[in-house]
Order: sequence, then C-alpha cells, then structure tokens
Amino acid sequence: MAASLALSTEDADKIFYSVPNTCIKAGLRNKEQLISGNLYIIDKFDGCHIEWTPTGKDARVEDAGDRDGWAVVNVDAVGFTNNKSIELYEVEEGPIDSQSKGPLFTRSWLDNIDPIKFHIAELRSFKRNRKSLTNYPSITFILSCGRTIHPIFFQKGGTDKFVTQLEKKAIVSRSSDDHSLFIVSLHHPETIVSSFDALNLFEDQGSALTRFASNPLRGTLSAFAKVSGILNETFINTSERNPDVRPEFFDHLRTSIDEQEIPTVNASQDPEFLLVDQQAQLPYVEKQRRLPPLDAACWQKHYFLDGKVTDIEHLKCRIFRGGISHGMRQVVWKYLLSYYPWTSTEHEQETIRKEKHDEYFLMKAQWKTMTDSQISRFTEFQSKKSLIEKDVNRTDRSNAFFSGENNERLTQLLDILMTYVMYNFDLGYVQGMSDLLSPLLVVMDDEVDAFWCFVGFMNLVESNFEMDQEGMKLQLNQLNQLLQVVDRTFYNYLEKQDSSNMFFTFRWLLILFKREFSMEDVMRLWEVLWTGLPCKNYQLVVALALLKQSKSIIISSEFTFSEVLKHINDLSGQIDLEELLVSSEALAQQLIECQNLPSYVSAILGDEDSINSDLSPYEKLAIAPEPQAKKVAPPRPTSSPTRTQATPENSPATLQVENY
Repeated sequence: MAASLALSTEDADKIFYSVPNTCIKAGLRNKEQLISGNLYIIDKFDGCHIEWTPTGKDARVEDAGDRDGWAVVNVDAVGFTNNKSIELYEVEEGPIDSQSKGPLFTRSWLDNIDPIKFHIAELRSFKRNRKSLTNYPSITFILSCGRTIHPIFFQKGGTDKFVTQLEKKAIVSRSSDDHSLFIVSLHHPETIVSSFDALNLFEDQGSALTRFASNPLRGTLSAFAKVSGILNETFINTSERNPDVRPEFFDHLRTSIDEQEIPTVNASQDPEFLLVDQQAQLPYVEKQRRLPPLDAACWQKHYFLDGKVTDIEHLKCRIFRGGISHGMRQVVWKYLLSYYPWTSTEHEQETIRKEKHDEYFLMKAQWKTMTDSQISRFTEFQSKKSLIEKDVNRTDRSNAFFSGENNERLTQLLDILMTYVMYNFDLGYVQGMSDLLSPLLVVMDDEVDAFWCFVGFMNLVESNFEMDQEGMKLQLNQLNQLLQVVDRTFYNYLEKQDSSNMFFTFRWLLILFKREFSMEDVMRLWEVLWTGLPCKNYQLVVALALLKQSKSIIISSEFTFSEVLKHINDLSGQIDLEELLVSSEALAQQLIECQNLPSYVSAILGDEDSINSDLSPYEKLAIAPEPQAKKVAPPRPTSSPTRTQATPENSPATLQVENY
C-alpha cells in the first residue's frame, strides 16, 4: 500500500484501508479535468463506509506540506490523453488567467467538489474497468438507490488490492453476465440492522425496521417515494426543478403510450413471424474501427470546380464513420442541415445566403418592433418570451462560449429562438430547443447562419416538440419494440419493474443525448446522425446500444423503476462516445442483416428495399474508391482550418468482438 495517511486528532474514525493517487473527472470552462484525491474504507460507529475526498479538502492528511496538494490534470475537451506521464499542477490562490498555461482551477473552486461518502450497506454493485478513457484502471460504484458514482481512477493501479480489502467487509461476487461487474452483499444480518437507519429513508428512524418488518411493501414504497420525483426531471438539469413542466404531462404520456399496443402479427400475415418468447437471431458481425475526422484535405477531394459537392454518398459515409474536424464543421454542417443544397454552386450559395440574411432580419424585426402596448395584449408572446429568457439563462453556462455576465452570445440565443417563434408559429418554442441551438451557435459563430442551421435541425426533430407528444410517444414505443426483438431477457426484466415504457430514455431522445455528453462529443454524435446512415431512426439504435451497456448493472443490481431512472440519469458525462458509436453501428448492421426480423421492426429501420439490400450504405465505404482531389481550394470557414496533408484513408480495419 502507498504512503500512509494519518488521522487527525479530532477524527475518531478508523481507516481500514486507504488508496492515495486516485482521481475523478470534473469539468470547468468546457475542459475535462482529473481531480486528485484519496479513497478510503473507514470503520465508523455505525459500520463500514467508503469515502473519496479531494486532496485539498482531506482533513485526514496530517501534514499539508507532505501532500501533493489539490492537483488537476489538463485534458482537452475531446478526450483524455493516453500519455501516463501527465503533468500535475499545484493549485494557487488568485483569479484564473485564461492566457496562462498554469492551473485551470483555484483553491476557491475546491468548494464545488464534494467528497463521495456512503455506507457500505448502500453499495449494490461496482464495475471495475482495467483501462478507461484516462488509460488508468477505474472503479464505478452503483448504489442501491440507483445512483451511479462517477468513476474513480487509480493512477498507480491497485484496483485488485482494493477489491481484496473490500471483500473483508462484504460479500463480493462477480456477475456471470459481465465479468467487470461485481455484486455486493453484507456479511451479517446485524450489519443490515445497524446500517438501515444510515440510509435515511424514513422520517422516523427509530421505527424504520419495525415498520419495514410489519409491512415490507408499504415500507419499501415509502422509502423509494423520495426518488420518484426524478421522472419529472428526465429532460431538464437534475440540479434544478422546472416549474414549467406540468405533472399531468407524464400522466398523459404514460396513458398514451399504454394505449399504443405493439402490432400483432401471426405466421400467415408475416413469414418472419417471431414467437413471443423468442428474440431475433442476430448474426455475428465484426465491429468497424472509427476513422479520423473529415479534414480540409479530404473535403477538397469532394469539392467540384464550380463549388458543387461531388461523391455525396461516399462523403456521408466518411462523416458517418469518422465525424468532422472542428475547423470544417462551419462549412460541412450547412450541407448536412440543408442550409445549402449539396449540388449548389458557389454563385448560388451567395444568392441563398443573401436571401436568408434578409428574411431572417425581416422576421426578427417583426417581434423586435412590437410596442409595449401590443405586447400587453399578446399573452402568448409574453409567455414564450419569458420561457425563452429563462431557458437561455441556464443553457450551457459552464461552457466558455456562453459564460459570464452580459455575454452577447446569450442575446444571440434569445434572438434566434424568438425569431424561430415568428418563423414557425404553429410550433413556437418548447423547452429543450435551446439545448439544440447552442452547439450550432458555437460552430457557426454567426446569428443568421446559426438560425438557418437550427431551422434545418428542427425540420428533422420537430415531432419531438409537438404539443400532443405523438413523436416522442412513437419513439418510446419503437424503442420498446426494438428491445423486445434484440434482448427479450432484458425487456422482460424491465417489464417486471414497470420500466418497459422506456420513460427513462425520454431525455436521450428528446434532445438527442445533448445532456449526456460534452459539447465536443455531442457535435460528433449529431453529425453522425445527420448523415441519415445506416438506417432510419438510427438514434433509436444508439439508445438501444447505450441501454444494453447498462444491462448487467441493472439486472444484477435488481434495480426498480426509480433506480433504473436514477442510474440512467447518472450516466451523463460518463459515456465513451467512440465506443458507443462502434457498438451502435455493429448493432444496426446486425438488425439489417437479420433473417428473421419482424416486418414491423423492419419498418422502424426503413423501407424493405433499403434494409434488405445486399450492401448496406455504410458498407460501401469499405470498397468505394477515394475521389481524386480537385484543383480548387475548398470554401473556407470564418476560422480557416490549417491546410494539412490528407490522412491516409485505408479500408477500415475490423475488431473481433462478441455477438450482441
């Protein structure tokens, strides 16, 4: 074990085991950082506890001069470096200097990093990853209430030793379905009794066990009633409750979904009929490696002499498999979001942009020039404007682009959303739209361009925001059908927990995973979805792949409805996007190539001709020849990307993986 850490004289707790040189991931100014700290197994008067404390707030460290201080690891927003010799910075007092290469954190920011503390009785399971985004092994704790603790990274290894020590305090067994998952149960019944009050589930702690023993059902429902309110926050920030979401909204949604029965088929109607107890026999596929992002040199190969884009199908496949470099997004997104037609010339694009510029400011003037007297008699306008102002003030404020007071970008967000109300009177503004707009404004850095890209985006997802919620109800129902076909065991478990309605994925689908990833990762995911490949409703396949990643945890931990919901919400910021995209593509290919896929599922993924074709669209990428470079410079975005030599684009290698 590493250097010992002494107890302070005021602390009566006994450290059973400690692990220094651990860290968690945190974020500041759209940068992902690693915060160093110490992990403990502690014996207290009420039993065993597990705690993680940031180094700078750790009172158990006797001499501050002997510790490394509260250090951070600088990592870019795209992902963690794979270099283990990471530079650590000492934290100093004083303001943050954006031009400095020093620490991004100050001591005052330490107050926002809370220690992790829980009783071992609350621990349902944990997941051990030998290698993660940081290149360090990690442990992720999952609590009985469904809460998933942020991964704790072991910078100098030692997860095996930690598990060995934990086994002295509880029964730890490896899951048969997932070898990285460990199930935790307590040694002795008296441990349960002594720790039950520590869970703080009942108002009258003294009678908690009596009530639970006399009426287990009522006791359990009373306990978990505290987390049932999570449902109302599935698509808003979990740190605040939104007064604009009516409670009856979810009652209406639940009733409407229950009324949408899954299509009934029989063998005579559908030759690909599946028995209720069966799931589709998905074929084995090899996972495709992701390619480097599309850069300026690669884009030039698709740019024709008069400005038209050529080899569009190949280009979309390239974007689907690798995304777009940030410097080229300002150009390419305009095509993906129908700002420019793919076949438009440079001259036509100049005309289009001028027309869109004039139309935008004409619509903006319509609400900007309204008098106070007009507004006083326009209740709907007042309501929309108030809601937009409220949402704008809390949209991505931690991102440097939108941070600070009197930020002109916030004014642009508000103006774009208010102008969209004038553009689309029938839909107007609905909560969640500001989440979809903010990345567009970051990339375009222009009010007019961001507006028209937002219009193109909303044309793709408008049904998500309709008042009757038919679009969302349909997607939840379709995800239900897909899960039944892909993994009947998992579906049956969720059904027993009253979770087969897929409510817990509502936020994922409403704003296309915006709250689940960093800004950079969201941009990469969205541009993949905008290609329309490899099938219709690909966002459902992504949701299904992400859901399957949590299958072993949910089933082994025996999560209930509220716990499933809490666990899914806690995945935010912890998902490896590249791994998810690889898994999603493999799952889509399995569904497309499946020989006994029910026709109603084929309809979800697209028309039969496209689904049953010998070569799916994204498979053409492996054999399509790379276009020859044209002797013309590509259009330059506002921040012109540096001209670099094209990355060699070999046929994508494959990974040998287990079948889904």
